[in-house]
Amino acid sequence: MFAMTGAGLYAAIVGAVSSLAMGLDASGRLYKQKLDELHEYMRWKDLAPPTRRKILKYYDLKYRGKYFEEATLLNEMNDSLKMEIAIHNCRDLISKVSFLRRQESDGRDELFVGKVASEFLPCYFVAGDIIFTQGQVGMEMYSLFPEQLTSWHKENMCNT
Repeated sequence: MFAMTGAGLYAAIVGAVSSLAMGLDASGRLYKQKLDELHEYMRWKDLAPPTRRKILKYYDLKYRGKYFEEATLLNEMNDSLKMEIAIHNCRDLISKVSFLRRQESDGRDELFVGKVASEFLPCYFVAGDIIFTQGQVGMEMYSLFPEQLTSWHKENMCNT
């Protein structure tokens, strides 16, 4: 009887600790599940190794080891919170782009930054991706922060 109680108590403690440990890094666990799913998909499609590496780099760049359904999370928030998060995420970018800076000191600067930041959509590219081609009509504006960006112009390649 005493052994049964001890075993039951041990199982309850181990279960509680493992449950707590899994809950501490839920986004990391979701990221690992997403990568497992991705590996299975790439095997099923029999993708070439260079393509597999490129896909894994993309996921690493986009999620940085944590997986969140950010759009779902933000859709549950009010507009004020969404704008505050957008400002937090984009303030450095806006401060580096001169025509996006508004410094009138009339009390509307923060509102302007919030409106601009709310319109940005993240877009990720890895080495070898083509962002746009010469002659393509552009409807987007990109802010690029590469170590090295390779561009092609009239059959000649140049590094910028």
